[in-house]
Amino acid sequence: MYTCYDSDQAGQEATKKAIDKLNEVGVPVKIIQIKGAKDPDEYIQKFGKSSFDRLLSDAAGHIEFAFSNIRQKYNIEYPEERLRFVREVCTLLSTLSSDLDRDVYIQKLADETGIHLDILRAQVNKNVKQTIRKIKKERTREDMQKNAGYSDHINPDRMKYPTAIKEESLLGLFMLRPEYLNQSNIKDRLKPDIFLCDFHKKVIGIMLDLTKENDHPDFTALSPYFTPEEMGKIIGYKVKREVLIDQGEKVVLELLDTLEEAAFKNTKMTDTSPQGMLEAIEEIKKQKVGNKE
Repeated sequence: MYTCYDSDQAGQEATKKAIDKLNEVGVPVKIIQIKGAKDPDEYIQKFGKSSFDRLLSDAAGHIEFAFSNIRQKYNIEYPEERLRFVREVCTLLSTLSSDLDRDVYIQKLADETGIHLDILRAQVNKNVKQTIRKIKKERTREDMQKNAGYSDHINPDRMKYPTAIKEESLLGLFMLRPEYLNQSNIKDRLKPDIFLCDFHKKVIGIMLDLTKENDHPDFTALSPYFTPEEMGKIIGYKVKREVLIDQGEKVVLELLDTLEEAAFKNTKMTDTSPQGMLEAIEEIKKQKVGNKE
C-alpha cells in the first residue's frame, strides 16, 4: 500500500494517521514523499509523470519515513541535539515488534551518530521493557476497573451507589418470577424512585407498565425498549439470580427494605445540619418498624 498526501503540515499528519491505521491491520505501507509541489497533481504538472514514477520506486517504508522525519528535526553536529535525536529514535525503535527491524535501524543510528552499537541496543531494550511494563500496568488497571464496574457504560451509576448490586438482584428476581409484581405487598411499595441507578429506574418502570397491560407479562417484551447490549445486561441479572437457591417472597421484601432505606438516605441526607440528620435517622427507624409490621 502506498500513501501520498499533501506535503504541508496537514498532509504530514494525515500520512502519520494512515500509517498507524494500516499498521494496526498488518498492511505494509510505503510513503511517497513529494518535494517542490503541494500535492501529486501539482508535482506531475511541474515535473512530469516519469519523475513521479521515480518517486514511487523510491518510496520509503514507514520506519524509514519516521526515522527521516526525526532526523530532520535535529542538527546532530551539536552534542545536545544529537542526544535528543538518539533518544527519540530509540523510543521509535522500541515500538517495533520485529527484532530484525530494530537491529537494522540501530545499525543505521550507530552509523549516523558514531555511538557504539551495544550502547544503542541497551537503550532500545530498556525502552522496550519500559513499554511492556507500561502496557501490563494499563491492562491490569483496565481489568480492575472492569471487574469493579468502572467501565460499565450501560449502567455508569453502578460504582456510584453501593446498592446497585441489590437493584440488579431484585430486577433478576422479577425476570424470574414476574408474578411478584402483582402481589399487593410488593406492588404497593415498588416505585422507580427507590432505584438509584438511572438504568434500573428505566427497567423497573417499563416492567411495571408491562404488568399493567398483562397480569402475567413475558419480559422478552422489554426488547423493543432496549438495545441488544442493554438486554444482554438485563438477562444477565436473571442468570445471576437463577444460580441462587432462595427466590422467595422474603428475599424480595428484604431487597425492597434495603432499596427504600438507601433511597431515603440519598434524598434526606442532603440536609447535613445536626437536626436534619437526626430527623433522617428517626425516619429510617420508623420506616424499618413499619415494614416489619
